[in-house]
Amino acid sequence: MTNDIKIINLSTGFKQGRAYKVLHKGVNFALRAGKLVCILGPNGAGKSTLLRTIMGFQSALSGETIYGNQQLSKISVKELSRIISVVLTEKIDDFYLTAYEVVMTRSYPYGTLT
Repeated sequence: MTNDIKIINLSTGFKQGRAYKVLHKGVNFALRAGKLVCILGPNGAGKSTLLRTIMGFQSALSGETIYGNQQLSKISVKELSRIISVVLTEKIDDFYLTAYEVVMTRSYPYGTLT
């Protein structure tokens, strides 16, 4: 599988009451492996929502995300954890983790902490 990402007619947003709040509509782009990409915008513009949708952490309102030649929805969580990573702004609940345990979570997809 190549590490390229293709976004096709993606719409993102979230449910607000009984309706959906659409933040992005009809987004199309491709990202090449090894390239640096920056997403800029004001607070509340939907940068984190876009990233969470591309990573599969939240469902797209419409459209699709392709990793290599596979749709995001067809890739197992275990396989996805081996091919992508993202650092979001939400604070993780790590109160009970040691520094060693936080560092070693990088090995989690491989089934070992060594």
